[in-house]
Amino acid sequence: MNYQIAAQQQQQQPIDESHFTYESVQNALYSFYFPQNQDFSNIQMTQNWLILFQSSSAAWDIAPMLLSSQVKEIQYFGASTIEAKVKNSWLSLSTETKFKLLENILFILRSGNNNLSNIAITRLCLAVSIISCHSTPELWNSPISDVIQFVFPDINNLDNFNYNQINLMLELLTVFPEELLNSDYITQEKRHKVGIEFHKYYSKIIQILCKILSFPINSNTTIYMKNTLKCFKSWILFDSPAKEYLIEQPLVMLCFESVSKNPMLVEETVQLLDDLFTFMRGKIFKQYPSSFIVILEKILIILPQYYYLALQEDNEHISSQIFLLFSHIAENHIKLLHSPQSTKVSEQFFVTLIEMAKRGSVDICDLLTPIVSEFHSLHENDVDISKWYPILLDFVEIFRLKSMYPVSEQDLKEMDSERFFHFRSVAGDTSLEIFTIIENQTLEYLLNRLWNDIQSFPNISWQSIEATVFLLGSLSEGISEDATSFLPQLFTLLGQLPIQSTPLIKSTIVLAGKYANLMEKTSQFLEKIVGDFIPAFSNPDLKGVASKAFLSISKNEKCALLLAPNIGTLINLCTPIIVKNKSITNDESDLKIMKSLLYITSALTSTVDISRYTSLLLTPYILLIRDYSNISEPQSNDKALLLSCIKLLTDFCKIFDLSAPSSAPKYDEFNNPIIPIVNHLVPIYGVLLKLYYNDNDVVEAISLFYKTSMLMCKPSSNIPEIFKQLTQVFIVNPLSPILNALSLSMANLTTDKYLDFLHDSLSSITTTVIDIWKRNKSKTKLLKISDQTIEKQNGNNNNNDNNNNNNSNGNHSSNNNNSDNNGRGIYYKYNLAMYPQLTKEYFSLINQYFNYNVASIPLWIIPPAFQIPLDNILTISDKTTASACFNFLANFITKSVEKKDVASWVNLKNQIDSLLNQNIEYLVQQILLAIGGGSPRSILYYISDVLYSLVSSYPVIFRPIAIRLFEIQGFPSTNISAEQKTKFLNLVMRHKNKTLFKQAVKDFSLISLGISTDRL
Repeated sequence: MNYQIAAQQQQQQPIDESHFTYESVQNALYSFYFPQNQDFSNIQMTQNWLILFQSSSAAWDIAPMLLSSQVKEIQYFGASTIEAKVKNSWLSLSTETKFKLLENILFILRSGNNNLSNIAITRLCLAVSIISCHSTPELWNSPISDVIQFVFPDINNLDNFNYNQINLMLELLTVFPEELLNSDYITQEKRHKVGIEFHKYYSKIIQILCKILSFPINSNTTIYMKNTLKCFKSWILFDSPAKEYLIEQPLVMLCFESVSKNPMLVEETVQLLDDLFTFMRGKIFKQYPSSFIVILEKILIILPQYYYLALQEDNEHISSQIFLLFSHIAENHIKLLHSPQSTKVSEQFFVTLIEMAKRGSVDICDLLTPIVSEFHSLHENDVDISKWYPILLDFVEIFRLKSMYPVSEQDLKEMDSERFFHFRSVAGDTSLEIFTIIENQTLEYLLNRLWNDIQSFPNISWQSIEATVFLLGSLSEGISEDATSFLPQLFTLLGQLPIQSTPLIKSTIVLAGKYANLMEKTSQFLEKIVGDFIPAFSNPDLKGVASKAFLSISKNEKCALLLAPNIGTLINLCTPIIVKNKSITNDESDLKIMKSLLYITSALTSTVDISRYTSLLLTPYILLIRDYSNISEPQSNDKALLLSCIKLLTDFCKIFDLSAPSSAPKYDEFNNPIIPIVNHLVPIYGVLLKLYYNDNDVVEAISLFYKTSMLMCKPSSNIPEIFKQLTQVFIVNPLSPILNALSLSMANLTTDKYLDFLHDSLSSITTTVIDIWKRNKSKTKLLKISDQTIEKQNGNNNNNDNNNNNNSNGNHSSNNNNSDNNGRGIYYKYNLAMYPQLTKEYFSLINQYFNYNVASIPLWIIPPAFQIPLDNILTISDKTTASACFNFLANFITKSVEKKDVASWVNLKNQIDSLLNQNIEYLVQQILLAIGGGSPRSILYYISDVLYSLVSSYPVIFRPIAIRLFEIQGFPSTNISAEQKTKFLNLVMRHKNKTLFKQAVKDFSLISLGISTDRL
């Protein structure tokens, strides 16, 4: 059959394996790798057919035949198929077939077939290693010994050997331990058993590797030696005894001898040494510290010269690998380097490392960071590292040198600018870490460096000065308020800087901004620095950093207080920059300048001045928003500016936060600068919401403004209008931020009496939310245990109904008015998790009604609000939905008892009591099923709250229902015994401590799931 037809039939029914022949597979491969006329239309179909072939039993016979092809791609496919088959289907073969296949593969490998490609040989070697993992020692008694005998017929006589098989032997000896380490297709016990067999010949392997490294150097032996180093590395990672190659055999020293004579071995040697030093965080040299010194001495003699040679030849790969080795040595063995025994070699090591770093690229210097972290760790553990202080200062100098801008902008464009700026960020962070170790020395070094460079200018470039200023700015986070004595000296130096470049000015401005929290004690510099920002605002290259620095200073309350007397002057100077030709642009820097001015204004002591200046600053933005509300068809390109204006006004409300301690003496409900702004904006936003009701960004921005402003001005006469606006938008565009804004606005109410707008809003919102849950019904299947137990329970209830019709509990699951034909609630599989954030905010809103105005809750919403989460307890799986629903149910139950004597709760209390009377047994059943394995363990914490509320509020009703349910065999799980269920019930009835209660629920769940047997 044609392979294409077979591939089509594959979709309908299994294919007869007679269609898989050598010819058909070969034709399929030609079609796949070399489609005629570049026609790729059948590639996917062909691939599917080949995948089907690889899983067939015919592949065992056909795949080895493909190795004889002259086409490398076909050879590779054949070898890969053999590898996949032995990994996944080896156990399906008979012993005889297994042995024959192994012999066949080894014969192909040993035959020295020159036509077989290297990649095919590699796949076959991997197949052999997989067979060794499966079959040692049962089928293949001694794979290591057999492979060694490819080269050394008498493994006790290493002087008699076959050159032709050396590479094959080395490749197999390399992949054997690698494959065993990653063999997830066999058990741990089997891996251990095979590992013991492998290690029996480990000593002989080391001797063989020593033998090969002793060969005279030529083109052939260089390949042998490369493979020898790879093989050695593989056995190091196999956690083979290090004593063999460090002490008993000269293997490591032979590696150094070989690489010193042959530069072609550098890469493999460095990779080998890197694993030697880093394996299991330096385990090897922690066991043999004396070998650490000997090997490090050899490294310092041989590898630096190769590093410098690689730099000369622009061989970034080799230079990076060598430097990475040096950094890994320090990172993993800082304690050995710090020990007195290694003082001499460690000093030489760090001198060499610093010299290498100075000559290396920024990527190489990036590797110094983990070394600094190790020094910092020693310092934190109170280890005296003072002898390394000069080394750390050398690191700072390296970071300074490598942080310098190139000579010209063209050089910056030609280099990888992203890597350069990433390095500067790393350099700043690492210099800060060094500063935390040696504060005074680091500051003194950089300040002296800055002074010397300024004095030497122009003989010293501006790049050197800028790099120093940049690093000084990076130290700001580590400087405490008590260590500011250097600031006068620093800002005196900054005043002497040569204005030669934009980067230098930028770094100076950034430095000033970062030290804002310290300037409050050096006010003589503050006004000058802010004054210097003004001209920078007009420079496009400086405006961004200047505005950011200005905002950083202004946010500091004490700095804002010092600048507040000059707010009028600052506004006069900044307004022409922000408002150009009476128009506002969506410039992030302009918005930062405006926010800075608002922060300074908030520090004024006169409320009259505050109102005057805030009105002056915000009027252009309010007028712009008003203009947008008059546009019948808003343009999309105007939206970004509109959103920026709304966000600025929201930030204004946050800046004048009444809850902040500094604001309390100045503002009250009658004297609040936010109120007139909000009063002016509410009608404008109402119009905007009608225009942009389908634009999520605008709706969310206005909702956030309303939420923020309502939190900042209490009480507010705008609440009815805000509820009306947001509710109308929610009906057509149900967004969770709208509900969040309404929820938080509830705290602003001045009465708990019935209010029409609250009643109508919650009624409309509930209708919309329920419709969303209903339209997106969940397709999630319940866990089998839950289905079975519910069926058993329903059968039990039906029997009870037949024998006793006066059941007073009105079980929800057997109530025909409130359930479907399967005993589920009528709201079963409403998808509360389709929009978890919406569900969360909806139930939060109802809880806010409970807290602030229960009289306005429409009574009709209570049954569905209670029954929908109840019916869907076992379909809820995410934490957000679970938290919202179960918190509401717990609150619902608790309120029914807490508020029984509160007059405003009378009507709602009657409604709640009626629902609980009808559904109490169903509620208990659902909760016990959920904690008994019906719900994910990740949401158990939230379900426990409902159970705790139920047991605490209705203990007399809960206990008999739970007893009846626990009498059902297999409820809620077959893993838990009747005795354990009784013990659990007694625990939850007794525990008043919520932590102990939740622990009992957790133990009950683990037992029900079969994870534990005796936790209770």
